[in-house]
Amino acid sequence: MIFKAITVCMRKSAHVLLLFVCALNLLLPAAAQTNDYEKALHSYDKERFDDAYIYLKSSLQSHPSYLPARILMGKILYQRKEFSGAEQEFSDAYSAGADIELYLDLWGLSLIAQERYDEVIDFELPISLSEQHRLNWLGLSANACSLLNRLSCAKNRYNKLLAVSPSSSTALNGLANIALINEEYGDALNYVELALKGDKENANSWQLKGQIAKAQGQLSKAKTYLIHAFNLDPRNPFISRNLADIYLAMGNNLAASNIVNNILSASPHDPFALLINSWLQQQNETVFAVDEELITLAGKINSIPSEIVNERPPLLYLRALVAYLLGNLEQAVRDFTRIQSISKPDIQVSILLAKTSLALGKEKSALAVLERHESELLDDIDGALLLGELYLSRGKVFKGVELLKQLLLLHPNNVDIKLYSVKLLLARKKSSESLQRLDSILADHPNNERVLITHSVINLLVNNVGAAKYSSEKLLTMQPNNASYLNLHSSVLTRQNHLEQALSTAQRALKLQPSMVAAQYNLANIWHLQGDADEAFRLLRLILQDHRLHVPSLLLSAKINYEREEFDLAVERYKTVLSVSIRNVKAHEGLLLVALKKHNSKDALYQVDKLLALDPDNIKYIVQKVQLHQIRDETSNATKMLDKLAFLGRNNPQALFALAKLYVNQGENQKALAALTQAQTLAPDNAQLALQVIELMLNNHLSKEAKPRIDELAERFPSLANVPFMRGRAAEQEQDIATAQRMYEYALKLDPQFDLALGKLFSFARQEVAVSSFLTHANKTIEQQPTRYFPRSLLAQYYYYNHQHSLALVHYEALLSLSEVPDKAALLNRLAWLYMPNNLPKSADFAAQAYEIDRNDINVLDTYGWTLTQLGSHKEALTILREAALRNATSELIKYHLAYTLLQLNRINEGKHLLESALSTDSDFYGRSEAQTLMSNIDM
Repeated sequence: MIFKAITVCMRKSAHVLLLFVCALNLLLPAAAQTNDYEKALHSYDKERFDDAYIYLKSSLQSHPSYLPARILMGKILYQRKEFSGAEQEFSDAYSAGADIELYLDLWGLSLIAQERYDEVIDFELPISLSEQHRLNWLGLSANACSLLNRLSCAKNRYNKLLAVSPSSSTALNGLANIALINEEYGDALNYVELALKGDKENANSWQLKGQIAKAQGQLSKAKTYLIHAFNLDPRNPFISRNLADIYLAMGNNLAASNIVNNILSASPHDPFALLINSWLQQQNETVFAVDEELITLAGKINSIPSEIVNERPPLLYLRALVAYLLGNLEQAVRDFTRIQSISKPDIQVSILLAKTSLALGKEKSALAVLERHESELLDDIDGALLLGELYLSRGKVFKGVELLKQLLLLHPNNVDIKLYSVKLLLARKKSSESLQRLDSILADHPNNERVLITHSVINLLVNNVGAAKYSSEKLLTMQPNNASYLNLHSSVLTRQNHLEQALSTAQRALKLQPSMVAAQYNLANIWHLQGDADEAFRLLRLILQDHRLHVPSLLLSAKINYEREEFDLAVERYKTVLSVSIRNVKAHEGLLLVALKKHNSKDALYQVDKLLALDPDNIKYIVQKVQLHQIRDETSNATKMLDKLAFLGRNNPQALFALAKLYVNQGENQKALAALTQAQTLAPDNAQLALQVIELMLNNHLSKEAKPRIDELAERFPSLANVPFMRGRAAEQEQDIATAQRMYEYALKLDPQFDLALGKLFSFARQEVAVSSFLTHANKTIEQQPTRYFPRSLLAQYYYYNHQHSLALVHYEALLSLSEVPDKAALLNRLAWLYMPNNLPKSADFAAQAYEIDRNDINVLDTYGWTLTQLGSHKEALTILREAALRNATSELIKYHLAYTLLQLNRINEGKHLLESALSTDSDFYGRSEAQTLMSNIDM
C-alpha cells in the first residue's frame, strides 16, 4: 500500500526532493504504528498485558484496521478478562478474512467465559482448519456441553477426541469430570491416572484427583493432590477454590484466608472468593457472640479423630450442628450431607442442611435437599414453608401451588400458610387477587405483626403505597422504637417521594441499630434519589466492604456506574449479582441498558432472551426483542416475535400501538392500521391513544385515512390543542399551507405553550411563509415566559438564518444565561460565529469555551481553529483544523479554513491544493467569495 502511494507521489512531481518528502510523510506514520505494535507484542510475550494494551491502543489509533493489531488486541483483552471485547475483536478479524488458526482457541474460551456455550457447540469450523485446531475445538465444545449439564453431549465429544488422540489429557480429564459428577469415582480415578501417565505435571489432572478424593471423604489426600496442583498452576482460580474448600473443611481458616487472598489477587472479583472472604472476616465476630460452652464443646468434638466422627452419626450430627451455630457453614454442609449418606433419611437434618446451603447462597442445593422430603414436611410447617419459598425463588410456581393445596388441607387456619398463599398469587401475576386475600387476612388478624409486615411489603411491591403506609404506621404504633419497622416505613416514605421524612426515619433506625444493612442501603438509596450520588456511593462502598454480595447495594452501585457512563464497572457489578442470583431481573435489565447504550445489539439481544426466559409473556421484553431483530435486519426472527406480540397484546391497547409501530418499521402498513383500529376499539375514550393512532398515520403520509379520525376526535374533544395541530399536519401533507397555518395558530390559541405548533410556524417562516404570525407568537411567548428555552431558541435561529445578527445575538445571549441549556457547546459556537466579524476577542472566548465542553464536535473544532488563525496562532490552529478535516473531509468551509491557515504558514502547495478542492464544487459555502479572492492572489 505504501509503495502504491509513493508511485502516486512520483506521478505528481518530477522533483526528487518532493518525492523524498512525500515518501517520508507516508512512511513515518506506518513506522510509528509498526513500532507501537512491536512494543505491544513484546510486552504481551512478557505477560505485561497492561503495557501491551497501552502500546496497542496507540498503534490502532493511527491504523484501526491493521489486522495483526486487532488480533493481538483480542488476545490482550482476553488476558485482561475483558471477554466480550476479546470475542468482538476475534469476530471482526474473522469477518475481515484473518486466518482463524491464529486466535480460534482464545475465541472459544472468550465465548465460554461469557457463558455462551451454545455458540461454541454450534460453531461451524472452516473446511481448511488444521487437524490440531479441530481437536482443540472438539475439547472446547465438549467442555461447553459439560457446563450446560449436557453430559451425554460432552461424553460423546470427549470420546471422539480420544479416538483420534488416545493420550489427550483434555479428553481424559473431561471424562473423569463427567464420572465424578455421576459419582462413579472408580472410573473417574482411572481416567485421571491415564491422563497423568501421559503428562505427570498436568495441573488439571491433579486437581481432579483431589476432587475425587474429597468426594470420597479423603480430605488429607485431597489436600495433598490439590497442593501439588496449586504448585503446578498457582494462578488457576478453580484449583485455588478447591484447595480453600479443603482447608475450610479441615478447620484451617488461616490457610483458607491465604488461599482466598491468592484468588483475589489473581481474580479480584471472583464470586467464590468474595463470599468466603466475607465469611472469614465475619467469623471472629460470630465466635465472640456465642457462649463459651458451645466453643468448649466445639473444641472437644474437633479433638476427636474425623474418621471416628464420620462413622458415628450422633457425633457427626453434633459436630455439624456446632459448626452451623458457629457459622462454619461449609463444614456444616459437609457433615449434614455425610449424615444423610450413612444414615436413614432424617427430616431435621435435611432442614438444617437446606438452611445452611441457603446461608451460603446455594438455593438450588437447598431446594434439592428439601424437595425429596416434601410429603414428610407437610407436618413441619416451618420446613414446608421454607420449601415453598424456595419453589418461588427458583421459578417453580406450579410446585408451590401443589404444596399449598396440601398444606391448606392439613392446616386450614394457619396464618403463615395463608400469607404464603398471598405470595404465591403474586408470583402468578395475580396482583389484585393477592391484595384482596391479604386484606382479608389483615381483617381477621389486625394486630398480627407478621401479617402487617407482609401487608406493607407486598403493597409496596405492587406500588399500592397508601396501603403499605397504613401497615407500616400501625407497626410503629405498636413498637415505635423497632429499627426494622422504622426502616420499612422509610421505604414507604421513599416510594411516596417524601424524601426528607424518609431520610430522618432511616437515620433514626440506624441510630437504634447502626449495623443494620437494610437501613444503610435505604439511606444510600434516598441520597441517590436526592441527587447526591457521591454520598450514596460512599455509603454503598462501606456496605460492600463488609457484605460484598449484598444484592441491593450491588444493583444501586451498578446503576450509579451506568449513570456516570462507567459501563465496565456497571457490567462487573451486574454480573456479580447474577453470580449469586441468576434470575435477578434488575441485573439482566441493567446489562441490557448498557448493551443498548453501547449500541451492542448482539449483547442486548442476549440479555432480552435471558429476560424472556424468566418472563416469556412480558410485552416490554417482546417489543425490545423485535426492535433488536429489526436493527440487525433479522426480519424472519422479528416476524415470529411480532406474531407472538399480536397474540399476547390482542386485548391491550398500548401493546397494539407498539405492535403497529413495529409493523411500520417493517413496511407492513396494513397490519399496522389493523392493530391501531383494534386498539381504538378497546379504548374508545382514550384521547391520547387516538392521537397516537392519528400521528402514526400522518407519519406514514396517510392523511386521507387520518382526516375522518381527526374529525371524530374534534367532536368529542373540541378544546384539545392536539386536534387542530393534527388538522394542520394533514393539510400540510396535502399542500394546503394556508389551512395548515390557520390550524397551527388555532392550536396555539388553545394552548400557548404548544411548542410543536410554534415549531411548525417557524418552519413556514424559514420559507418566508407566515413570518409575521411566527414572530408575533414567539415574541408574545417570550414576553410572558422569558425563561422558556424552546420559543426563544426558535426566534434566535430565525434571526440568524435571516442575517439579522444583532437581533439573533440578543436572544442567544439570553439563552446562555438560563440555568439549563440543552446543548451549551453548540450555543457557544453559534455566539462565536456571530461575534467573529466585529469582536474577534469575544468570538475567540466563546469558541474556546465551546471547545472545552465538546472537543469532538466538527463545528466546534472548525470555529475554534478559525478564531485561532485570525488571532495569528497559526500553528495551534493547524492542529485543531486538521482534526476537524479528519472528522469531515468533504466540508468546503473546513477546507477553506485549513487552506488559509496553511498559506499563512507558507505551506503553499498543500494550501493551494485544498483551496482548489473547496472551490471545485458548486457549494455556496460561507466564505466562498473570500476563498476565490485568496485563490486569485495565489495565482498572481
